[in-house]
Amino acid sequence: MKHFNTIDFPSIHIRLLDGNNEADLVIFKEFLLRTKDYFTDYVTAVPTDEQVKEFFTSLPPKVLPSQKYMYGIFDRDRLMGFIDWVEDYPQKETGILGYFILEEEYRGTKLAQELYNALEKTVSDTGTKIMHLTFIEDDKRASRFWEKQGYKAISTHDGDYGKQLVVEKILG
Repeated sequence: MKHFNTIDFPSIHIRLLDGNNEADLVIFKEFLLRTKDYFTDYVTAVPTDEQVKEFFTSLPPKVLPSQKYMYGIFDRDRLMGFIDWVEDYPQKETGILGYFILEEEYRGTKLAQELYNALEKTVSDTGTKIMHLTFIEDDKRASRFWEKQGYKAISTHDGDYGKQLVVEKILG
């Protein structure tokens, strides 16, 4: 899944981010520092270069780097969000949405909905039939958004930030 389906916002564009590109790492680190409401670990400490790079290199078990895509969402030249997608995990035709993060001012907007719709169309066009994702169970805003998209809970587990809800959506 290399090319992302386009959306209807003239100043917004989406492109793959490259964890080996120094410029992408710099703008990604700046994004993390602007979204401390989401990345609470960075409220008290600036992420190291290694922690920034981990967003690009961390993979679930038995996943090849070629299965992972980090898409940057730009409003003109400013990174204002990103999507972390792993295809064919945990099995063929299933994918996991690791992150779908926007700066706070873009959340709950028509843009957020349109970006999600474009993502879903893109992954569906590449053969994905089931999408999974995980979020903190107490995050009511996330819960409402993902429920609105048609996701259903399939399990829970304890994570670093509390109880995690695993949800899935069957496409098509």
